[in-house]
Amino acid sequence: MLKNPFYYGTFRFNGELYEGSHEPIISKKLFDNVQQVMNNRGKKKRKRKHEFAFSGFMRCGKCGCLITAETQKGHIYYRCTKKKQTCNEKYLREEALVEQMKSVIQKVSIPDDWADNMLAELDREKTSIQNEGVAFVQNLKSRKAEVEQKIDRLLDIYIEGKGISPDEYQTKKAKLLNEKADIEQEIRDFEQKGNNWLEPMREVILLSSQAKILLSQGDKT
Repeated sequence: MLKNPFYYGTFRFNGELYEGSHEPIISKKLFDNVQQVMNNRGKKKRKRKHEFAFSGFMRCGKCGCLITAETQKGHIYYRCTKKKQTCNEKYLREEALVEQMKSVIQKVSIPDDWADNMLAELDREKTSIQNEGVAFVQNLKSRKAEVEQKIDRLLDIYIEGKGISPDEYQTKKAKLLNEKADIEQEIRDFEQKGNNWLEPMREVILLSSQAKILLSQGDKT
């Protein structure tokens, strides 16, 4: 069932792929990702019994291995996984790790006037990207129109019997429909995401400018 192209807007009838008039249930991108996952199934991942705040994305400063965590006597301890080599780094309680992180955050905090200038530059970049985005989407729509013309020409050639077999017709048509679906997905992705990639940078600037305030408030609680 998960291999049925009906979910992203096309359907298969008598072995031939057709473009449907129904609203896609899922995106073409998601459908392709599902197919890839199904084709590359590996070993089942072991579920972790506990979730720790900093486990899985921090690395040991000495050997570079990932940091893991465990609970001992009611306290959370972090340690190096030591998977690459022998490492002499000892266990570290979560409270001590938080203090180290506070120290780092204080070092990267930026003055308010710097933050204002950086945010203003981001706004200018956002406007520029929006203008470029209009041209980008228009180019995608032009490509989509070209593919649609190819589909129409292919059908005319097939109907007129100009030396194209049914199998060859179906293969070429399916390829063009997939190309069209990919372009449509690219348009939707851009319209949904747009310049949202700037927002994480904006959040970093705001966090950096407010770091000392947040830490001082945290010490009072």
